[in-house]
Parts: sequence; structure tokens; C-alpha cells
Amino acid sequence: MKVLFHLLSLWLFVFLFASLSKGKNTDIISFNANKSSIIRNTVNSLDIASFAKYQSKYLGPNNGPVVLIKKQVGHEMQCIADCVADFKCISINLAKLPNSDGKFPCELLKTDKFDTNTASLTDNVNFNHLSIWSKCMSTPCNQNEACVPLYANQSYTCQQ
Repeated sequence: MKVLFHLLSLWLFVFLFASLSKGKNTDIISFNANKSSIIRNTVNSLDIASFAKYQSKYLGPNNGPVVLIKKQVGHEMQCIADCVADFKCISINLAKLPNSDGKFPCELLKTDKFDTNTASLTDNVNFNHLSIWSKCMSTPCNQNEACVPLYANQSYTCQQ
């Protein structure tokens, strides 16, 4: 019954609130009407998120593992929903094409492109990278500073 509720909640968000805004090789995929980057609520299972989609990009490790879970999904929205449901997930790598079983390889990641000590975003024609939207995407920090997203309050800090 709980699984059915989650599936119905997901489809409700997909059909009622999903929107897609195009930019320079980056799409913003939102599951809400108020432009929140992420809302996770364990009490009533309300999960809302906005993701930036980087076409033909892959977030790989620089120092240590970054993948929380590797799985096969039926479509992009399923991979996104799985990330939103996992409190440790802040970005995903998703294959552009399905494998021989008709499923798309999906990697739930515990880091994002702003954590350059842990991971780096590279060109990859086989994958798209999706990351929870952050104010860091507008490059608000000075050139010698690193932007650190604060997803819980939709803010950021600049660090040297």
C-alpha cells in the first residue's frame, strides 16, 4: 500500500507540476510550482525537487566513491524520483539509451559538480548528469572562491 501511495504521488507530481525550461545545454526539471530546489518530508512523504540536466555529461569520482546506488530504471522520471526519495542523493548520472533489457542505467550520487575535491563533471556522449538545482549555478562567488550549495535552505556559501 505504501509503495502504491509513493507511485501515485510521483505520477501526480509528474503530470500536475512537471515543467521543463531550456538553457545552454542545461534543462531545469521541476516537480513543484514554487521553484524550491528540494523539499523532503518524512512525515507525509511529500518529495519535491528541481533538477538541472547537463546533456552529455557524467559526474565521476576524483577522490573516493561518489555512487550511492546503481540501478536500472524504466525512464528518467523514475531515476529522479528515486534520488529525491533518498536523503543522501543530490545528483544522478542517467544513460541516454536503454540497455538490452530496455532499462536505463541510473546512478544515484552523494555529491554534485560543486564538490570538486570529490568529483568532476566530464563530457560523455552516453550519459546525462542531473543535479538538484542550486543558486551556485549562477556562479555567485568570486573567481578564487568555491560555491557550496546549502540545499536545505536554498542558499549557498562562498569558500576560499
